[in-house]
Amino acid sequence: VYLAEDTLLGRRVALKVLHDEPTDGLSTTGIALFQREARHLAGLNHPGIVQIFDYSGLYSPRLYLVMEYVPGRSLTEPVERLGGLEPELVARIGVAVAGVLAYAHERDVLHLDLKPDNILITADGRLKLTDFGISRRLRGGAAALDSDMIAGTPAFMAPEQALGRHTDERTDVFSLGATLYMVATGASLVHGSSSFEAIQAVARGAWIPLDERDPTFPRELANVIHRSLSLEPKDRFADALTFGRMLAMSVGLSGPDVHTLPRIP
Repeated sequence: VYLAEDTLLGRRVALKVLHDEPTDGLSTTGIALFQREARHLAGLNHPGIVQIFDYSGLYSPRLYLVMEYVPGRSLTEPVERLGGLEPELVARIGVAVAGVLAYAHERDVLHLDLKPDNILITADGRLKLTDFGISRRLRGGAAALDSDMIAGTPAFMAPEQALGRHTDERTDVFSLGATLYMVATGASLVHGSSSFEAIQAVARGAWIPLDERDPTFPRELANVIHRSLSLEPKDRFADALTFGRMLAMSVGLSGPDVHTLPRIP
């Protein structure tokens, strides 16, 4: 990702180059799929989503996205620095992100790579989601944009995604749960010396419950996060909006206060 200047409109933008290979090594079908997905994502207009302004054309030598530049930091920074955040702030972050996911899901867009690195904190303390998993849906035969390997970040992937099975809104619910687990504890849900080991650990549900890591962690909030991490999609919350409501209820948030996000340290 490069910091660039839009010379026509006189603004700074983020330029994300999506693929190392020149586009002449990709199929026409693959490039067309990329453009279709880019147009779809560019149609997402929400204050909690990093806006896509433009994308590479059919004859561009590289695939790229021109995105809104968000000065600030990722959610990973305070989590790693503090070793986890306070439970109420964890719940509030979850409510905010769940609302953004619900908006995207209503428009048939899954994130598929949700993690603290992909949640940005703006200078005024708002949260913005970036890096929706655009490239993992692009296939174009022998010169596909993706290989046949599972794409994503193993410690945050739902079992069905890790195993290459059908994904839906509940896949993002799992990833949000795994994200909140790290936000609460400072530790990844699972560990492994390789991506394969991490994927296997996710598929087995081999993670330490929140209340075992920290006996003082609120039981109601822990139970909500634990449910989002169920191995079977049918055992999770049916959608992100329900997950967000349950997070709010678990810490006693209601009314307009639900959507008030305290400044993240």
